[in-house]
Amino acid sequence: MYLNLFAGFGLLSMTSYAFVWLPAFFYRKFAWSPGEYGTYVGWITIGFGSFGILAGGWLSDYLLKRRRDAVLITLFGFASLSVVFAVATTLWSTPIAVLAVYSGTTFFLMAPFGLAPAAIQSVTPNEMRGVASALYLFIMNLLGLGLGPTVVALVTDYVLQDESQLGISISIVCAVLGPAALVFFHRARNPYLSRLA
Repeated sequence: MYLNLFAGFGLLSMTSYAFVWLPAFFYRKFAWSPGEYGTYVGWITIGFGSFGILAGGWLSDYLLKRRRDAVLITLFGFASLSVVFAVATTLWSTPIAVLAVYSGTTFFLMAPFGLAPAAIQSVTPNEMRGVASALYLFIMNLLGLGLGPTVVALVTDYVLQDESQLGISISIVCAVLGPAALVFFHRARNPYLSRLA
């Protein structure tokens, strides 16, 4: 169960960190300066990101009255929608369209990271919760921050071999890693239910 959960969160984190290339994408495709880009994305992150984390918690609490695995189900649902939006984010031809889709990506992608600690803590014995949280953060940052941006660069340089195709690289990475994360989350469901029982 932990292996599947941690692998899923690590891959989803890599998907999230693929978007550190978004400022370079906006510069290369739309000639936007970091200042122009930063203003919009800052408000998107504050608004849609914060609301996504809260919405995930609210929905999970609501479903908990009906299902024991509500946290994992909610996490899976938000992660699934985040993959769709993440793949589509950089495929648009205008900056406003990209920002609009990225708003959805931010909303749906932030919710699983708010639900992750609840999912892990609910099936972990009291005396092991600190260790489980530390492992979660270690793996998420190691894979996400360590490999997420690097994978995008490798796809751009060695697969597409064209710096102007950065947006396609981001989409490819999200299209591969996002569904892989969902597979791991799905595989965690049965052992997760057994632990809850």
